[in-house]
Amino acid sequence: MPDKPRFPGPDDEIIGERIGPAEADDMPVGDASIFTSRIDLDEDDNNINGDLGESEYARSMREKSEREARRLLGLNVEWQPFTAAEQGAQLGSAERVASYRNIDTTTNPPSAKIREKQGIVAEIVRQELLSQELLRTLPTVYLGSGTDVEYPIALGARKIDLVDPIFSHPEAIKILEERLKQIVRTEVKLNTEDVTDISFDFGSGPETLSITIVPKVYYQEGMSFNKPDETYVFPDKAGLVILFASQGPGGEIRRDKEIERHIVEGGAILGERTLLKYPKGPQGEAEVIKLGKEID
Repeated sequence: MPDKPRFPGPDDEIIGERIGPAEADDMPVGDASIFTSRIDLDEDDNNINGDLGESEYARSMREKSEREARRLLGLNVEWQPFTAAEQGAQLGSAERVASYRNIDTTTNPPSAKIREKQGIVAEIVRQELLSQELLRTLPTVYLGSGTDVEYPIALGARKIDLVDPIFSHPEAIKILEERLKQIVRTEVKLNTEDVTDISFDFGSGPETLSITIVPKVYYQEGMSFNKPDETYVFPDKAGLVILFASQGPGGEIRRDKEIERHIVEGGAILGERTLLKYPKGPQGEAEVIKLGKEID
């Protein structure tokens, strides 16, 4: 007569074997992880319970994904915006402080991106990373600006081109006029592609703040649409170009040779978390300055 099968008793333990690579870190993301589990017999009800905790590999992959998500959202960088006490001393006037405090964004997550912009302004101003002479005398070009006029003003720019096709809509111009009114405390009337001069105190008494709104696209090769008949044409010389999550109809706008060609000696391109300075102009190598402090 065949032996009766023996089932596990209360004092037995069964260890499942793992089949797979010896080193989990060698597995590409997305591969299934077959993990070892300990199966216990519950002495009270004799039910088999799988104690299937998160495997070491699964945890490492989850943490890696979380770090990448934080990086993409800009949450892996620590910023040091101005304290309330610093703002007046560093920015020099009530109007420039108002610009700094009113910095806004349409980029997600908004609160983190506002803090990032304010942190960038604070770091650049504290360390005097931009030439005040170039900010005063040459255009600052903000590609894909939206209505974010406060950001370049807080940096100290006096001649600003806001380049965005959104300004083909009258509503966007009205929003921009209202935002300027909140800073200078007087009515502002803007006309597309005309220069609007506003009296503004940057810390040394009244100066002229010149703003031009340009409802055009800056076109780059490879964008997912045909080149329009009219596109933004850079001024011959630019002291600063700003690219902050700059989006055009065909995708993100990136630094290219055409942008660099117009940067003068001592000028700069300000991106997200990176400042490129051109001490010798477009013919020389750019000095790369990482902004903020990476925390993971």
